[in-house]
Amino acid sequence: RSTQGVSSAASDVYKRQVCQHCIRKTETFWRLLSYIRPYKLIAAAGFILTLAVTGISLLPPLLNEMLIDEVLVPVIGEYSQLSKNNVSLEDWSPPEQAVTLLAWIVLGLLSIHLGRALINGLRTYCLGWIGQRVVFDLQTEIFNYLQFMSMSFYSRMSTGRVMNRVTGDTDRMRMFITRGFQDMVISVPVSYTHLRAHETDSYLV
Repeated sequence: RSTQGVSSAASDVYKRQVCQHCIRKTETFWRLLSYIRPYKLIAAAGFILTLAVTGISLLPPLLNEMLIDEVLVPVIGEYSQLSKNNVSLEDWSPPEQAVTLLAWIVLGLLSIHLGRALINGLRTYCLGWIGQRVVFDLQTEIFNYLQFMSMSFYSRMSTGRVMNRVTGDTDRMRMFITRGFQDMVISVPVSYTHLRAHETDSYLV
């Protein structure tokens, strides 16, 4: 009798049409994030790694700015000044300070790219680990819910549509939970990085 009651309630839920404008998006958002709660430590590690990757991505524009302002511009200015004064340039060499700084900048850029690749690899592993478990929890919950649906429900719903809900929709929810939220948080510093890079390119031109 209890099983029939659950089946009848599930069918009633299906029959009711949900107004998309009446959905409380804030509650839905926090409900989606609740699936991460059992794996909050790994999720926190993935979020910290995401912030680390974002922070490292902010460094190359700063090094490029230093390369232009403290290496290229002074050296090119000195070279142009000597050329205007008709001074022989055969024995001329860039200042030792500029050469040393150039070497440090190149080394810094290489270190940044290697560090970013390593941290991004760890981040990808953490997000993938969480994503698979979130999909498992979501699909298990959906399958358990489908067990109590009436036979008339399966008569109205095609098999392909049901499977699409179980697989396709849960995968999109996984992408939002594991990546979409973090990408939304880090979009501001990334936009700042692109702006600085654009300003540097404009200055070179």
